[in-house]
Amino acid sequence: MDNQKKLTKWIARVAILMLTLELFVVSPVKANQGSYRRSGNNSYDEMDAYIEEQLRALNLPGASLAIVEGDQVVHTKGFGVSGPARETPTP
Repeated sequence: MDNQKKLTKWIARVAILMLTLELFVVSPVKANQGSYRRSGNNSYDEMDAYIEEQLRALNLPGASLAIVEGDQVVHTKGFGVSGPARETPTP
């Protein structure tokens, strides 16, 4: 497979992941008008596990996540690896 096809395939996978996040994470938060809360301790473990699962399923090397509520950053995390050094992506 040539580089152009690989890039196109990778971009499609990223787009699918972003759409999945919009449908299952962002949209429910918007629907609740800011009243969305994870379990009592405001844990994002389930969301992080879902993103890791999707990275594996889509064969993506890594991703970064930042969740903002109002003007506050409430959660950040890097998943997988990035670059030739295979470091964890920074949020």
